Amino acid sequence: MKKFQTIGLAWLIIVIGILAALKINFPPNLEQLRILNTFRLNGYMYLWILRMVTLVILYSSLLIWRKIVEKIDISILWWSVFIIFTTPVFFVLSMLHPIVSVKLLVSTIILHLGQRYFPKNLWLTCLSMAIFMIGFNILVLGNKPAIFNQFSIKDAQAEVTARITNEDSLITKISLPLWWRRIAYNKYFFVYKNVVGEFLPFFDLESIFFQEIHPLEQKSIVMFYWVEMYLLIFGIYYLVKKNNKSVNKFVFSLILVSWIDFVFSEGSAYLRLIYVIFPVSIVMATGIERLRILMKDKYVLAKITFPLVILVLTYGILINYFDLTVRSQKWFDNRPLVFQFWFSNLEKVNINNVNRIQISSLVGDSKAYCYFYIGKICDQDKFVFKSFDLSSETAIANSVYAGFAGEFVGPKFKNDIDPNWENETKKKDFEFIGVESLYDTVAYKYGNDIGLAIKK
Repeated sequence: MKKFQTIGLAWLIIVIGILAALKINFPPNLEQLRILNTFRLNGYMYLWILRMVTLVILYSSLLIWRKIVEKIDISILWWSVFIIFTTPVFFVLSMLHPIVSVKLLVSTIILHLGQRYFPKNLWLTCLSMAIFMIGFNILVLGNKPAIFNQFSIKDAQAEVTARITNEDSLITKISLPLWWRRIAYNKYFFVYKNVVGEFLPFFDLESIFFQEIHPLEQKSIVMFYWVEMYLLIFGIYYLVKKNNKSVNKFVFSLILVSWIDFVFSEGSAYLRLIYVIFPVSIVMATGIERLRILMKDKYVLAKITFPLVILVLTYGILINYFDLTVRSQKWFDNRPLVFQFWFSNLEKVNINNVNRIQISSLVGDSKAYCYFYIGKICDQDKFVFKSFDLSSETAIANSVYAGFAGEFVGPKFKNDIDPNWENETKKKDFEFIGVESLYDTVAYKYGNDIGLAIKK
């Protein structure tokens, strides 16, 4: 029976994942190009193979997690798996983040091996996971955690001096003597303040539960649906009331590991908080299982609440995936869309008849994207992969330029590019092949519009 359930879950995940990904069909990001270019592969066929492999990696993580939860509390096993599988994060990882998915798989394997061979030494297992995650973030993902910069005594001293100078320049002076203010206003205290400031954003309920359907400016994927917040509260209440020390210790330990991973990483909130889906799924699964038991015991409130939670949760899942399909550029990093636009329009140009093709590198490795879309032809000398400023540079005749509005007419400090920038550029003997306006600014000072034009 277990084998049948496992196979069924695998096919469900793969089929739903592929169908949803095909519907959205978002172009590759630099993380995916990094892998494809390593093996000298290009084109959407290999991208979809990579996405299927990523899906298998994530399924393997989920399978291992099922074994872990089985030893913790078998009654919440499938609820925990279901909660993780239906998170938007699970789908987005399969679409865009193969390397992060590997990190998730390996850290879950470490947890499983520790649970199997060192069942009485959970802290050793968690320490191993934390060391692996920090090393992976820095060495593989290339993260440069901001916390390392907060230990600078020199920077703290400069901040202290600036604050005290500002206070001393006030019209109404602060009457406390300098030596007294130094008790709190000293470089060591400010190092402590800055380090603590890196830890506190971990408790970001907006990114975890409430950034759903209407995303904020930070452009991050919501991790759980808002209705699950009630399951979290109910699960915490039941775990405290039941006081199962082994389960509570397990959940607390994983949250601590997730916290460490968050501090020693960088990037979008959902990627920094990624491992928190595991311990939180246990808490929420405990809450929903308890509701189910109360309903079975014919508690009137539970008989109303449980079906309502399932109904609202189902609605949240469906509307979230629908929203991703119709407004993907409001959720995802738009930089891949920039390169997709440039190279799709470049196909309309006879490359052999132009002297030079310059593609901006303002928002990423344009050469890597060139290899993905058109292959080895990018090695030709006529291809130039760097930013330009045609307001101060002389454009080369019979050349193609792909860039932002600010690169054609000059950058603006306040990002207030003239809406007529296209007509202004045409006056300089340019012919536009395509122009598009992005949802938000991905290249500060250069506007929201992108274009590909030929200098006659």
